[in-house]
Parts: sequence; structure tokens; C-alpha cells
Amino acid sequence: MEEMLALALTSVQSWHPLPNRQTLAVLCISSFIATVWLAYRRYRPLHHVRGSWLCKISGLCLALADFRSCRNDKILEWHRRYGPVICIAPNEVSVATLEGTKDIYGTAHRWPKSNYFDHFMGYDRRSVFATKPYKEHQAKRRLISAFYQPSTIYKLPHIEQHVQERAQTVVRQISTNTEVDVYSLTDWYALDIITHLVLGPDYCTRSVETACPERDILAGLKQQQFVGSLRIRYPTVYDYVSRFCRVLSSRFSYLSADDELAAWCKQRTANAIKGPSISDSHSLLRHLLQVHESDKKKPPLDRQYIAAEVLDNINAAEATVAVTATYLIWRLTEAPEWQKKIRDELTALLVQSDGFLPFSELDSRVLSLEACLREVYRLHPASSGRAERIVPEGGHVLCGVCLPQGTIVTTSVMALHRDETIFPDPDRFSPGRWLDGDPLAMKKREAYLIPFGHGARICLGKALATLEIKVLIAHIYLRLVRQAPAPTSRQTVEFTPLLPSSLAQHSSGNNTYEMNYQRMAIEKEAPEEVGIAIKYNLSESAISDQTLQSLNITIPPDTVLTYTEHKGSSKIRSFVAEASHGAITPEDVLVTAGASTSLFIVNSALLGSGDHVIITRPNYATNLEVPRAIGCAITYVDLEFESQYRLDIGRVRAAIRPGVTKLISICSPNNPTGTMHTGPELRTLADLAEEKGCYLLVDETYSELRYASGHPGGEDAVPAAASLGSHVVGVSSMSKAYGVPGIRVGWLTTTNARLQEMFLAAKEQISICGSSLDEICAEQILARRSELIPATIADMQRRRDCVARWIAEESEWLDWVRPEAGVMCFVKIKKEPVGGLGAFYTTLLEKHGVYIGRGGWFERDDSFFRLGYGWPTWRELEEGLVCISKVLRG
Repeated sequence: MEEMLALALTSVQSWHPLPNRQTLAVLCISSFIATVWLAYRRYRPLHHVRGSWLCKISGLCLALADFRSCRNDKILEWHRRYGPVICIAPNEVSVATLEGTKDIYGTAHRWPKSNYFDHFMGYDRRSVFATKPYKEHQAKRRLISAFYQPSTIYKLPHIEQHVQERAQTVVRQISTNTEVDVYSLTDWYALDIITHLVLGPDYCTRSVETACPERDILAGLKQQQFVGSLRIRYPTVYDYVSRFCRVLSSRFSYLSADDELAAWCKQRTANAIKGPSISDSHSLLRHLLQVHESDKKKPPLDRQYIAAEVLDNINAAEATVAVTATYLIWRLTEAPEWQKKIRDELTALLVQSDGFLPFSELDSRVLSLEACLREVYRLHPASSGRAERIVPEGGHVLCGVCLPQGTIVTTSVMALHRDETIFPDPDRFSPGRWLDGDPLAMKKREAYLIPFGHGARICLGKALATLEIKVLIAHIYLRLVRQAPAPTSRQTVEFTPLLPSSLAQHSSGNNTYEMNYQRMAIEKEAPEEVGIAIKYNLSESAISDQTLQSLNITIPPDTVLTYTEHKGSSKIRSFVAEASHGAITPEDVLVTAGASTSLFIVNSALLGSGDHVIITRPNYATNLEVPRAIGCAITYVDLEFESQYRLDIGRVRAAIRPGVTKLISICSPNNPTGTMHTGPELRTLADLAEEKGCYLLVDETYSELRYASGHPGGEDAVPAAASLGSHVVGVSSMSKAYGVPGIRVGWLTTTNARLQEMFLAAKEQISICGSSLDEICAEQILARRSELIPATIADMQRRRDCVARWIAEESEWLDWVRPEAGVMCFVKIKKEPVGGLGAFYTTLLEKHGVYIGRGGWFERDDSFFRLGYGWPTWRELEEGLVCISKVLRG
């Protein structure tokens, strides 16, 4: 064997001679000299700057800190070890002095940004943030700076009103005595506000209460942060690796979250630009579209640049506010004494007529909140990252240290904020330091506090962020308190409600312990309330009003006006049961004063303050307002026009909070869209509710007016809601299908005997029983059901076809989803009417006497309207449609 190995080695040497010892020595020495020379070349430019010798020849230390997500902490550690000006990587310097910061970011030297900012380009365009040259940056900044000035943000009432409304919605999502994912909730809150401000009210998100795709994008962005360093340092490698991982498993879909946000933002921006209300909105988008209108010599801004600016604003605003608000809530959770101080100052303020505390008062008089916010800005600055600048030609002496041209320089905000000479005991959360009476010390601290940057490139969103955070904290800590021991996670916090006595002077109706009744827009603007002569009423959601004569109703003169059966007339309950084709029995029916009373009974019996509810929108207003009045935490699942108002059960599933969600509430057939969920969809939803241990409420008021229905008991047939399980409750009424809203007869159905007993008890406490006259009328009408309903359906189909022809003729202006049931449709205005939407509705009513239900009745923008085609006469319907066409065109 040894001989064979020797022979093989000899053969190899003859083919490729191995280097002898001298050659190896030369190679080693040469390699060593080359390595030393390269290290010297890298070390020499910054050899005189203090810092680790390894940092001067290699970026490995900083890269490792990046990959471990502790870059800022590591740089702070180096500053404490080596001093205020240090080398952190070859050609990179960090500064931790105020004088140096003024030099780097001030207007005197105008240093450009580094190539790091190339990573923040959008759609191949540079937003203000991504623009590197100083002068170009200043020119772009001037385009939008006025929009974000405090004088604009704080003075326009609709901005504060939206922030207040979003903060109130956040509080409603907080279920008491359960953990709250604060980071996600504040992220949704910030997104809803910035999209409202940037895109306008018609195209903003409602992610706080709605299980929407935007939530998934934000969740992906948060996960993507953990691999952000790889994406920044090695973008090509990241691109290939992320593609491979996403092909490998859907679990890695978050690796493309930034691309998903960019695609979403581009589409939403394009839609908003085309939208009918863009010219009416106070939005950054409108501002950028019109910025050069007064100067005809300048062309309009590039649409791609506008989209990039929108993307950058959304990205920055949601992240900054979410991080700061989360840290602030976490810090207050660990400092109950500061919670109390804030609450005491809040309760001393006067509430506005809308029930909110004005921001001007929050900003100027709640000093404890200001102190806590400043301390969080100091300890956890959201913008403490890489604000890199490049030393210009000729070099620069910075804090006595000569830096050659091309050196990348940045300020360590964390090191500046934790300077022991300015902030004693710098690592401790101590808001009291901001209430110090020494004016000189306070002035110095304020100068060192730069969470939003410094100089000409300070963050434009500072005023908006302050408004959002202070309003949110006021809403939370005025109504809720964190009393249990501090949690181990900075992301989840457990809240409990405050006792009413502590809020006695704040009976604003926006808390979680008392019923908060507010009149609904649809009722305040009901035709009988408008006070203007309506010639063509196309807003109604029922067939035309009937009379005793038209329905052949006779009231015997000897009718005794006494109490009726508490559950309601046995005849009515039998008729309702028969209509279900045997799916339910008369004992499963409780007669009430209309569907609205049924909805009130069901919601108030099953829900309490803080309970979590999932509601689809658009919806009959009572289905929304009763849970709100109770103080429920509501998640909305919006039915979108683009998906034909189909219910995405996956979104309902995603919105369920295991062990917390009490009720899922839907309306099918839907008011106002006329669309309906299929039998299989309802069964799947009922199964999901049962699986998750929550009730399902189905408002099926229009179920008798389905234009097509499968064979009873068939797989495609739409079942009576109550037949889907003992956890399902159905609600209906005679008002809509029979045209008799004046007799106030409706019913709720459930096969659950315990619930029936509870609902009956609620009815008895509200009204004891129904009206004897109403029930006599209802009995006679329902006895003719087999005659009346088919005739009504045939008439509604003809009317729907009439509207369909009109929509087709007006396809340039209008679109719709063809109704499958009921007496109405929800029309979309595709092209802005001449004069704008506001003028459209006003002119239509005041000049032509045509009344339609604007989208705001259903919490949609007014580019939608409900068109009721079942109530007016044929002539009124046709003439009313002609008037709408005229007003659209001006």
C-alpha cells in the first residue's frame, strides 16, 4: 500500500510539481505584506480617530451589530469607552457632541447624504428623504413643508377630529382584563391617520377595527425588520435568498413585505388620483398634484415621484408613531405613579361639545404627559438610525478631529441622549427631569433632545406625531388603567377599566362603562326629517307604503285593546315558522316591535362593555350603533365593491380573537347593496362561529325578497339563520317586504331555549308585549304571504332591470353590483359629478327634489349612494333617474 501511495505522489508531482519550502515561504510573506498593506491603507485615513483598531480596518464589528439588531447600543458602548468622536468602521465616524451635530446637519456646511439613502427610493424616484444633495433636498422639502407645519396640522379641525376618532376606536378595541398587542394596535392607528392625511378620507385605511390586507402587510414589515441589515448590506444576495425562501414556503412571504406595501401604495395612489373627491380633500396627494398650478412655467410633478413621496410618508409615519407609542405605554405600565399624574391632569380639563379633550389643552396643560413623552423620546428615539452625511471636498475639522473628504459621518442620537453630564442617571426613565425648575438646565436638555433629527433636515412629521401620540395616550389613560404587575413583554399590556367615579366630570359618552347613544346619520337625514319637499324619494329601503285598504285589513270594532301574548301572537309565530319550510318551530320565534328592537335585545343581552364583536360593512346602521353604544371592541370586515361585496370568510377568521370574540354580525341579504351570502357561505360561517365559541347574528330582513332561491333543503338553498345551530340568531321584520313600517312588527329566531328565555325577559322589561292592533294587522298580512310576496318579487325584478338599463346608459359615470334580493342597490359614482360630490347631492335635492341615500349613511364615502327602487311609483323612479343623469353632467 505504501509503495502505491508513493508511486501516486510521484506521478502527481511529475504532472504538477508541488511548491518547495522556499516557495511556500515567499507566498506566505507576500500574502502577509499584502494584508498588512491593505489594512494600513484602510487604517491610515482614520488612524488618528479614537476607536477599536479592528473597526479601522474592517466593518465586521459593525456588521455583526447590525445583524444582531443592536447597532445603536454597540455604538453607544464604543462612545462610552473611546470618547465623543470615534471610528466605527473603515471610513465611518460617529459623533456624540452637540457641537459636532450642528456641524454635520446645520445649514452652514450643507453636507450631502450618503449612498445609504439609495435604499429608500420608491418606483425609481427619490422622495425628500431619499434625496442626497443638499440643494435638491431643500427644493423638494419646500414642496411639502407647509403641509406639515404645526400651524397647519394643529389648526385644521378635521385633522384633529380624525385623530380623536381613531384614538376612540383604539380604546374600543381594548378588551378589559386581557392582554393587548399594543405594537400592532398603535401601528394600525398610525397607518389609518397617515393614509387619511396623505390620500384623503375616501382612500384611507380603517385597519384599527377592520381585519384588512393592510394589517398583513404591516405584520410582514415588522418581521422583515429582523433581516433588514442583510437587505441593506447585500441587496442582491437578499433578493435571491428571499425568492428561494418564498418558493420553499409561504411562511417566508414576509420577506417581500416592502414590495407588497409599495404595490399597495402605488395602486391606492392611482385610485385616489382618479377619485371623484380628490379636489375636495385636504390631502398631501392633492397638495402635490396642485403645487405648481399657480406657476404655469413649471410642469406638474411627475406621478411616479408623487407616488414615491406618498410611500415614504406612509412608511415613516406608521413606524415612528407605533414605536414611540408602544414604548410610552410600556414605560407608563411600569410607572403607575406617572399614570396617575397624567390622569389627574386630564380630569382637570374641560371636555368639548363633541366629547373629546382638545389637543390644544393636552399639549399645553398636561405637563406630566409632555414630560413622559420627552423621556421616551430620549430613551427610545424612533429616528436614532443612520443619518449619514459625507464630509465634502477638502475635509473638515470636527470637534478638533480632522476628517478627510469622503468620510461618512453620523451622530449617535442615543449617545447624545444619554450624556451623563446633561442627563444624570441616563439609563433610568425619569420624567421628572423635564419638570425641573432650572431654566438653564432645561434649555440645555432640550438642545440635546433630537429624536426627530437636527437642522434643515429635521423630520417634517414631528407635529403630526406629537398630535397622534398625545391624543391616543389621553384616550387610553383617561378610561383605562394598567394595574397588574408589569408584563415581561414590551409589546403586550393588560388594561382594566377605570371606575366611573373617577371620570364623573368626563361624561363624554366615549367611555366603556355606560351606554353611549348617538343619533345615526341615516335617521337624522331620513326623508321625514329633512324638511325639504321631496318629489322623487329614491332613498327608501322598502316597498311602497301600504294602507289598510290596499291590504284588505279589517279591525273588528269589538277588538279588546289589552296585553297580548308576551312572546307575540301564536299565529304570527306559526307563519314565520312555516316560511322556514319546517327548519324552525313557532317556539323558536319571538315577536318584537320591528327588527331594530330585536337587534337591540340580542346585542344588549349577549354583549357587555369591552366585548369583542366582528361586524361586516356596509350594514344596517343599528347593527353598528348598538354595539358601539354598549362600548364593545369592534372589528369591521368590509365588503368591497371590487369583490362584488362577497364575504371573505378568511378575513372573519383572521379577525377572531380566541376566547374573546363574542359575536359575529352580518346582514344578508345586505342593506344597502342588495347582495347576499350563499347557503354554503352561511353554513361555513356558522361552523366557524361554533368552532370559535361565539354567536352568529344574521339580519335576514330581506330574505323573503330573494329573486332566486334554491329548492328548500337543497345544498344551494339559503337556510333560515336559526336553523344553522343553537349559537345562531336570526332577525327579520315586516317593514321592508310588506311595506308596513307603521305597524312595528318584527321577530328574532333561535333554537336555543336558554337564549329564547333571556330574550323574552329583555322584551318584557322593555315593552312587556306587542301592540294588539299591530299584531292583528300582521296576522292578516302574513296569512296572504303566498299571494303578496311572489307579486312583490316580480315587481322588484322589473324595477331592478329598469335600473340596470339606466346604469348601462350611464356607464361613463356610474357602476354597481347587481342586487340579488331586496329593493335597493348601492351605486358607485366612477367619475366626479360636475361641481363635485357636495354640489351633486345638494343640487339633486334642492333643484330637482330627488333624494338618495349618500354613502356616509353606511360609513362609506359619498361616491357611493343607496338607490331605493322599490318605494317610488314607476313614474317617480324613471323621472328621478333622469334627474340624477342631468345633475351628474351639470
